Amino acid sequence: MAPSSYAEQYIEYLSRQGKYISWEGTEAVKPEETVPVPSRSAVRRENRRERELMTAAPELPQKLVTTPMLIRSAAILIIIGALLIASVWMGAKATAIKYSMNSLNKENVQLRDEITVLGIDIEGAVSFESVATYATGNLGMVYPNKNQCFVIGEDQTVDENLVKIIREKAYGN
Repeated sequence: MAPSSYAEQYIEYLSRQGKYISWEGTEAVKPEETVPVPSRSAVRRENRRERELMTAAPELPQKLVTTPMLIRSAAILIIIGALLIASVWMGAKATAIKYSMNSLNKENVQLRDEITVLGIDIEGAVSFESVATYATGNLGMVYPNKNQCFVIGEDQTVDENLVKIIREKAYGN
């Protein structure tokens, strides 16, 4: 015959207390020493206490937060806050610098356009036709005659007094 539920509980009780018991046939064989048999209510109380201990939450220390922990937490929060403020400030500075760069780039484009316009004006003012018109109209210059021109080439020799000849022809001396 198999042991009853009371017998099983009694075996568990004895094994928890370090006692050994085994079954042979229908009767329990006890060790050399005599073990007192607890009542059913005692076994049930023991089982109930064990279940309560197993399911109960562990006791927490009375003081969860200590002063050094509070100081450390406050210091960490201050450092994180300072880093966040610094990142916002750096973002604002970067935006201001980008704005000034864009303004300078716009001004550079306007200056390049103005330089291009002035370059075109200079090319128009320095062209051969405009110089010839200004020289003949405003300064009263005329094209030289054939006898006022000197042709110098490799086959001709140059007088040593070339400057003197040019002066005489130019100024009439």
